[in-house]
Amino acid sequence: MTFKHAQHLAVACALAVLASVCGLSAFAKDSHTGQKTGQKFGAKKEEFRKEFYDEVNATSEQRKKLDELNTQFETEVNPLRQNLWDKKKSLMVYVVSPHSTKAEAMQKESEIEQLKTQIDKLYLEHTFQKKAVLDPMQQQKAADFFKRKSEEWHQKMEEKESTEKKG
Repeated sequence: MTFKHAQHLAVACALAVLASVCGLSAFAKDSHTGQKTGQKFGAKKEEFRKEFYDEVNATSEQRKKLDELNTQFETEVNPLRQNLWDKKKSLMVYVVSPHSTKAEAMQKESEIEQLKTQIDKLYLEHTFQKKAVLDPMQQQKAADFFKRKSEEWHQKMEEKESTEKKG
């Protein structure tokens, strides 16, 4: 385990203790808007999809097919994501308990990794299904769009990290 992983585990453990003391409802709303975080994420996801569809000049038929694929994917992956979240919370609570063992914690971590792999495989399958809906020119526009969005996200994260180091 690297120092960075140890730091993440320590933070996760602290959050688990905090969550168990305060109750998870404290984390259910955005502290600035009071909006439930799931609603906020859903709105951003829809905004992102619309921007993507516009960027690749998707036809109404393509948008419908892509929406169907997205709904199918969400239906399939959401229970796995919830299970992953539950297992992560369980591990965090278990690790800080007085009777935890390294072997049991490693077993729980292995289950988490298996779920992550399962989700990653579903995501790849979903990505190629969506890609098949687009023509080659749209696929290139999609690649450019995601590259730009990834660069924007990384820049935002670097700025956030830089601000946190200063503060």
